[in-house]
Amino acid sequence: QVCILKRRARPPPCKCCIVSLVSAMGLVKKGDKEAEKGTEAPEDPPVVKQLKEVDDKYLELEKEYQKEIQKLAVKYTELQQPLLEERKKVLVASEDDGPKTGTPALSGFWLKAMQNHPAFEDIIQEWDEPVLEYLQDIEK
Repeated sequence: QVCILKRRARPPPCKCCIVSLVSAMGLVKKGDKEAEKGTEAPEDPPVVKQLKEVDDKYLELEKEYQKEIQKLAVKYTELQQPLLEERKKVLVASEDDGPKTGTPALSGFWLKAMQNHPAFEDIIQEWDEPVLEYLQDIEK
């Protein structure tokens, strides 16, 4: 179970949260061990029920948001694919007297692209460079 104060799904509230909420609302005295030890969880106060309802609505909206983001990602990936294919064709088109490996149209294109990318700039070592010059394409 996940604590209701930190939850993102709808698990039942854990005992520590119920005790904390009930104590914070002044329904139980701090030293009242018997009330804290109750075998059954007390029914949620109306304000807690109301907050759970609001949280449920929020979580439902969050699910819709994530679905829409996924739909947009798929849509734009499909729209980008022809442009990525065109870029690949341009880069691998070789001239008669040029190199036949890597990106003949622009030698070392992917090596430079990776060296200039923040995720790779510190990772690529000197001995990686000759190998990376043979890259023809990088896909997602």
